[in-house]
Amino acid sequence: MKQEYLKSYSENGYAIIRNFFEKEEVEELKKEIDLVALEAEKHHTSYRHKNLLYVIQNDQMLGKVLRFCQRPSYGNKVFEKYRTDPRFFKLLRPLLGENIKQIINQIIWK
Repeated sequence: MKQEYLKSYSENGYAIIRNFFEKEEVEELKKEIDLVALEAEKHHTSYRHKNLLYVIQNDQMLGKVLRFCQRPSYGNKVFEKYRTDPRFFKLLRPLLGENIKQIINQIIWK
């Protein structure tokens, strides 16, 4: 798999990594994303608290719409756990080297 994703990234500028997370992990993340959305709904407009940001816009057709959450790991143990998961380092090391720092994480609703 290692050579396959590196080749795809080199040729296409992206790579699809299948089964990076276990099914149970995906379910845990989905559940937590729903809880983040419920928390965001408490706000009438975009809201920032320190590193956490909810971007909420008003759509003429849909009304209030949550577009994204920046830094959901701020104060959230589940997202913090995945943000620092060693699998990301192992996956990215061949592309970026040893000095890797995760700067931002976000959830985007489309």
